[in-house]
Order: sequence, then C-alpha cells, then structure tokens
Amino acid sequence: MDWVRLHLMVNHFPIILGTAGTLAGLAALLRHEEVEEHEATGLWALIALIAAGVAAAASLWKPTPAVRGVFVAVAFVAMVVTAYSALEGGEIVHDSPELERRPTMAPAGGS
Repeated sequence: MDWVRLHLMVNHFPIILGTAGTLAGLAALLRHEEVEEHEATGLWALIALIAAGVAAAASLWKPTPAVRGVFVAVAFVAMVVTAYSALEGGEIVHDSPELERRPTMAPAGGS
C-alpha cells in the first residue's frame, strides 16, 4: 500500500465515525432514552480529542521531540477516554430491553 492510499483511508475515517455518531445520537433522541453517564464520558472524550487536535497542530507548527512527546501522551489519553465512552455506549445498547425479547419465528412456507 502506498502513502496516498493510506492517507485517503486515514483522512476519511473521522468523517465516517462522525456520521455514525450522529446517526446513533439521532436514534437515541428518537427513542427518548436517558444516557446521562454515557453523555458525561462522551463530553470528556470530546475534550480529550480536542486537546489531542491542539497538540497535533502544535507538533506540526513546532516539531520538536518534546512537543511530539506531549502529542503522543495526549493522544493516548484521548484514545483511552474515547474507548471507555464507547464501552459505556455498548453496554447501554447491549442491556437494551429490545435485546431481551426473543424473536418470533414465522412458519416455513408462509402457511
């Protein structure tokens, strides 16, 4: 794989995640569920990701080993906080009452 293809994949990944997150947020609004704890960790994840973005910009502006080290540390923290928020979101989905119900099987042949 060449650098151009890798760049295209990595460059569009946040767009895909943003779209998926927006759709999941709309689904939660339509279902009127309270997910306050997940929202709180999601806010922390957002703050951490913004901090990682600022650190990335700083490391591009002033590419010293110290600034790059700060970026790597902040990016790692952002990854951990975002993963924890995603874990909480997954628990909300997997503990959903809709998943507790067993699907009904239609008889074969449509009779």
